[in-house]
Amino acid sequence: MRAVSVKTLRTLADVGVALAILAAVIFIIGVFVIGWLTPVQAQTRPPMMCAPYEDVKKGLAKKHNERLVAVGIHAQGDRLVQIFASPDGATFAIIIFHQNGRACIPASGTDWIAIPQGDPA
Repeated sequence: MRAVSVKTLRTLADVGVALAILAAVIFIIGVFVIGWLTPVQAQTRPPMMCAPYEDVKKGLAKKHNERLVAVGIHAQGDRLVQIFASPDGATFAIIIFHQNGRACIPASGTDWIAIPQGDPA
């Protein structure tokens, strides 16, 4: 049986360490590539409900007893933002009123609380 030198053992150990490091790097790169190629599931939200303004206004009054409580001009200046809420604050809806007479509801919810103007945030 032939004796293996210490130098040969060190060389084999160095090669083994290098292969282990290379395998770890390949594994990490593979994880990132798979994560990058995997499509992210988009958060879906229900389609925005739009209808003629009067229909939306009447529907909110009939279904939720909501009335107009606030209004402002959208930052782009081409539409109104209105907030409708029920008198008890149980429900509310944000309405975007477009120049073409249509209104869309981008958000609605529950537990509306009116903050008096001038109160600190």
